[in-house]
Amino acid sequence: MKVKLLVCVMAFFCVTVKAQNKKTCCSSKYTDETLSTLSTLDLSREYKRLKRKHCKDCSLSTSGLVWVMTELGKKLDGKSREEIKRMMGDPDLLEGERWIYSWRSKRDYLYFDFTGDVGKANWYNAWD
Repeated sequence: MKVKLLVCVMAFFCVTVKAQNKKTCCSSKYTDETLSTLSTLDLSREYKRLKRKHCKDCSLSTSGLVWVMTELGKKLDGKSREEIKRMMGDPDLLEGERWIYSWRSKRDYLYFDFTGDVGKANWYNAWD
């Protein structure tokens, strides 16, 4: 009886911890509604903070990471390579004149195609 109780308690604890992490691991400290009002610098800081965490929950479509990346892409569209790199850091992958910033590995990502020094932001979604 004690062993079964211990297993139940441990299982409950694991579920509880996962639920808590899901709520906080990849959640933005800003609401989705306020992201568009933030400065590019504030979005950059939030992106870098969430990117460092990059837990399993960051790949959910409701994660703060994807919403921050989306808004940052809008604000950096048409900006210089230098500005994009300053705000987002080094790209995760380079493909010629395309800079790729991964959201869900190589499946879904924000990218910038460059014409000269100007980057055009867009998203690739695998839809899987």
